[in-house]
Amino acid sequence: MRRLLERGTSFEGLTWREFEELVGELLEADGYTVRVGPGRDDGGVDIVASKDLGAAGLFRAVWQAKKLRHGKKVGLSVIRELADTRVEQKASKGVIVTTTFLTRGALARVKRDEYLLGKVDGNDLNRWIERVVYGHSGTACA
Repeated sequence: MRRLLERGTSFEGLTWREFEELVGELLEADGYTVRVGPGRDDGGVDIVASKDLGAAGLFRAVWQAKKLRHGKKVGLSVIRELADTRVEQKASKGVIVTTTFLTRGALARVKRDEYLLGKVDGNDLNRWIERVVYGHSGTACA
């Protein structure tokens, strides 16, 4: 993570697998138990993150990581698939994390179902990395 920040938080040099692993590291730093999926044929589940919330019970989120080229956006179809995957996996929340941004329709769906779906876009991701690496306040996580 620190190397990523030192080179200006550019995700261009990361493979899609390294991006998934980076997200897993960020989640672990936030106290989650993390399982990064196999990468291929994962059924839309790149990462499963769980946390024991004490008296409130267990929290489980499925994460879909999208490392996209500059200018490309995550569309509504990806969010619909994530919503279905969340149900199939019996997860508390489905979260999309991307190096870029969401289309207007995708963002509207996430906002509509904000208790079931979440997003970490490029700006959120940069803030999350800075917080984890440097301890800056404010959270970007879903």
